[in-house]
Amino acid sequence: MGVSLVQCKQSYAHMDMMLKRELRTKLLKYASLYNLDDMVPSVDTDGKDRAGAKDGWGFVRSWGWRATLSAQDVGVVIGAILEVGKQGEEAAKPAIEPMQDADVDDTEAQGDEWIARFWSAYDALEK
Repeated sequence: MGVSLVQCKQSYAHMDMMLKRELRTKLLKYASLYNLDDMVPSVDTDGKDRAGAKDGWGFVRSWGWRATLSAQDVGVVIGAILEVGKQGEEAAKPAIEPMQDADVDDTEAQGDEWIARFWSAYDALEK
């Protein structure tokens, strides 16, 4: 897509302003190559507003210069937290604790995991 590795490793708030302005166009151009169709709305915009074009995004919330998220973005993020939880972070860490006994009730463990995921998703809505 023509985005430098240095820019990719930065948080969105610290990326180059020109890259942020052109990111939507680049995503639309290369979406089909990377199976990212419908990742961004294809509505044509002038792109002249300060935080970037938001036409076609539906409801959006802007946190000034830090971020702008659409309702769809928030739904996808919350769904991912509910579905995966912190499993992604823990899977990358080596196991330190020994395996638990097989007598542990799997249903109870799954229930506890779902409760933790729910509260993580709930907390994410406030941020």
